[in-house]
Amino acid sequence: NATDHNATDHNATDHNATDHNATDHNATDHNATDHNATIHQETNSIAPTIVETLNQHWRTLVPMGSAQILVIAARQGRQIVIPLIGEGLGLDAGDIGLLVGIGTFTDFLLFPIAGYVMDRFGRLAAVVPAFTLVGIGLVWLATVDSYAGVAGAAALIGVGNSFGSGTMLTLSSDIAPAHATSQFLGTLGAIRDLGKILGPIVVGVLADGFGLGVASAALGAGALIAVAIFVFGVGETSQHQRTPTRKTPTRKTPTRKTPTRKTPTRKTPTRKTPSRQC
Repeated sequence: NATDHNATDHNATDHNATDHNATDHNATDHNATDHNATIHQETNSIAPTIVETLNQHWRTLVPMGSAQILVIAARQGRQIVIPLIGEGLGLDAGDIGLLVGIGTFTDFLLFPIAGYVMDRFGRLAAVVPAFTLVGIGLVWLATVDSYAGVAGAAALIGVGNSFGSGTMLTLSSDIAPAHATSQFLGTLGAIRDLGKILGPIVVGVLADGFGLGVASAALGAGALIAVAIFVFGVGETSQHQRTPTRKTPTRKTPTRKTPTRKTPTRKTPTRKTPSRQC
C-alpha cells in the first residue's frame, strides 16, 4: 500500500509538472504573439514622407518659411555688407576687423534674455523687436559715411540679432505636428537654409548694379517684411505647444497588519510526592 501510495504521488507530481510546463509554454507563446503583433503594427504605421508633409502643411510652411528665409538672408548678408562698406570708406584691414568684432561682440549680449522673454511673454515679444532692430540697423548702414556711423549700425544690428537668438528654431518646434515632427522640422530647416544662399547673392548682385547702400537697404527691408509676416501671417506660436502629459498619481494601498495571537502557555502543576518517614 505504501508503495502504491508513493507511486500515485509520483504520478500526480509528474502530471502537475507537465501541466505547469504546458501552461508556461502557452504563456510564452502568447507573449511572443503579442510582441510580434506590436512590431507588425509599428511597422505598418509608417511616418509620412517629406512630400506628404509638404502637401499636408504647406499653409503653415509658406508663411513661416518665407519669413525665415528673409531673416537668415539679412543675417548672412550683413556679414558681407559691413566689411564692404568699410572698405568703400577707405578703412584699413584693422579698422574693418574692429567693425566686424563690434557686431560679433554685441551678438552675445542679449541671448539669455531672449529665451526668458519668449517663455515669459511669448515668441513675438522677442521676434518683433529683434528683427525690427536688425532691419533699422541695415537701413541706417546704407546711409552712413563715417567710421562711427558704420560702428553704430553694426552694433545695433548685433543687438537685434542677439535678442533674436533661438527664435527661428523655437518657432519651428512650436508649430511642428506631433505625428511628423522630424519631417516638418527637416523640411523647414531646408527652406530656412535657402536664406544662407540668397543673402550673399542679393548683396553681390545689388551692390554690383546699384551700390552697397542699396544692397544694405534691401536686406533691412527684407528683415522688416519678415517681422510683418511673423505678426500677421504666423502669429503667436507658443499656444500651439503640446500640452504635457499629466502623471496619474499612484495610490498606495495600505497594508493591513494581521494581529498575531499569543497562545497562552499553560503551566503544568507540579505534584509534590510526600516523603515517607521510616
